Amino acid sequence: MRWNCADYAFRLFCLLLWIPSGAGAAVLRFPIPDAPATLDWTGTVTTTEAPIIHLIAEGLFRYEYPSGKLVPAMAESVVKSKDLKKYVFHIRKDAKWSDGRPVYAQDFVESWLRVISPFGTSLYNYYFFDIVHAEDFRKKKIQDASKVGIRARGDHLLEVEFRRPMAGWESLTSFWPFYPVRKDMIEKYGGNLWRAGILPSNGPFLTDSLEPGKMLNLKRNPHYPKGPSNVDSVEVHFEQDASSILEKYRSGYYAFLPNPKADQVKPYRGKPDLKHPRIYRNHVLVSNALKFPMNNRHFRKAVFRAVDRSKVRSAASFPGRVSNGLIPHPLPGSGRSLAPEFDLTQARKSLKESGLVFGPTFKLRILTRIDPANVSVGKEIQEQIQKGLGINVDLAALHEREFNLYANIFDYDIILVGWSAKVPTPEDFLRPYGKSASNSRLKFESPYFQQWVEEGMQAQRPKDALRAYEQAQRHYLTEEFVMLPLLDEEYSILQHSWVRKLEFNHVALPIVSGVIVDDVPSEKE
Repeated sequence: MRWNCADYAFRLFCLLLWIPSGAGAAVLRFPIPDAPATLDWTGTVTTTEAPIIHLIAEGLFRYEYPSGKLVPAMAESVVKSKDLKKYVFHIRKDAKWSDGRPVYAQDFVESWLRVISPFGTSLYNYYFFDIVHAEDFRKKKIQDASKVGIRARGDHLLEVEFRRPMAGWESLTSFWPFYPVRKDMIEKYGGNLWRAGILPSNGPFLTDSLEPGKMLNLKRNPHYPKGPSNVDSVEVHFEQDASSILEKYRSGYYAFLPNPKADQVKPYRGKPDLKHPRIYRNHVLVSNALKFPMNNRHFRKAVFRAVDRSKVRSAASFPGRVSNGLIPHPLPGSGRSLAPEFDLTQARKSLKESGLVFGPTFKLRILTRIDPANVSVGKEIQEQIQKGLGINVDLAALHEREFNLYANIFDYDIILVGWSAKVPTPEDFLRPYGKSASNSRLKFESPYFQQWVEEGMQAQRPKDALRAYEQAQRHYLTEEFVMLPLLDEEYSILQHSWVRKLEFNHVALPIVSGVIVDDVPSEKE
């Protein structure tokens, strides 16, 4: 292989960037497809921001990988009442914020009340609704926050009371809306709190500097246990150019490449670089069933039966399997096929039964995010509906901030969403489409789905829970045709061999707190 001078200079520059700046010190770089809209983890946050938040903040418990075991984090232990209606979390007395101030139980009280506040912007406030009066406080049925079942019993004791027995509720505290924020810092900096260099952290890293539209630099939190890791800073780059990303990975500039495109993976098959962490994530088409023309059941049935999901799988820029239902493989409840199958003859028959006739100016609007994974799926669906039903389809692929704006005002006919397991359980893939879910993109009124999901969550036996979850799915998928499960994502990672002890959790978020970078990387071809 012959290199020209420009190639050599670029590769040498990348290698020099990885030479330790001090004894054992290293920089870890990786790309994400878009810049974060915010780092307010008790506000409107999606999986775009999650890889960063996961590095700078931490909850009472966390999942440890590769074991997948739930372990204490900011808490050192939890004591549960016999009836499972009260938990008392013991906060670690050595837990500190990045400015050296201890982490107090009151930090969690104030943070959680901010999430469920009527003025809160979190998409996930309904995860708190098992707490006494949390939903009432959110819906302004009560205004006295002291009646909500969240209390600090001293500096390091956090008491939580529930409406019903809750087994394993501590697992929810591994999810970012349950991470603490500092009320004093919010009051001091307001909307500027989330800017790099200001935001206090209780996780392994803290925000240091930002190059708008390019990258965010993180550095070690001096008050978080470092362990054996020699990574002192992390650079998160915002980049979508697949060829540029791959070249930077090959040169050693990027330590790992999350979810590479299928054609990028091919040269690495059978090589140590290619890894497949187990994640739980699916892609779903969701209708705005209260808006014309999706408020017509026959029309919804026509659209969803016109989608050949096997072709969607072939067109997707990521590996995956056709979904059986809303619960992805390999979680319990994912084995039985519950989704409507492709049948163009029946789709055209349903379109006729709808009684709807569309002129040449009509366009069915599909909303999705601009990242390559969603765009590849969206384009295939757009073409199939246009060709199969003769309906014009507009695909609006937007950056995160715009996407959230239009999604929140329900300015779409169909929305393409991806859901990752915030907690690795079957019900976590059903709750987002219930009546209490603040982030539900489904506009459809049905008491039955919610009833079956709650019945499953309260079931004493797993088989009874799964039976209820199956009823809930059938109601939405093959009775009302308000949703269409598409693909269960199978995740891939390209990771250099000189990056050790890097793990990925069930949401495919990198766990870099214990990573070790060995020497200067060798050239990758």
